[in-house]
Amino acid sequence: MLLGFSAVTFCDSSGTSALIGLMREARLRHGTLALAGAPDRVDRALHQIGPHHFVPVYPDVDAASAAAPNAPHSGG
Repeated sequence: MLLGFSAVTFCDSSGTSALIGLMREARLRHGTLALAGAPDRVDRALHQIGPHHFVPVYPDVDAASAAAPNAPHSGG
């Protein structure tokens, strides 16, 4: 699943925990989770907190779609 993060303005450890939970659920269903289009502030927070080690973070939906063309997209 591809989550569009362009409208996200803040992500702390609670948000990170939710993302890790979604990633685990996706894997249980033989899927994947990726994020796309996070604003700079959120992107920096994700890289500081660390979920980018488990969940791919792409600069935009086009880049994520090119990496995983069949992934369902959610958000914008």
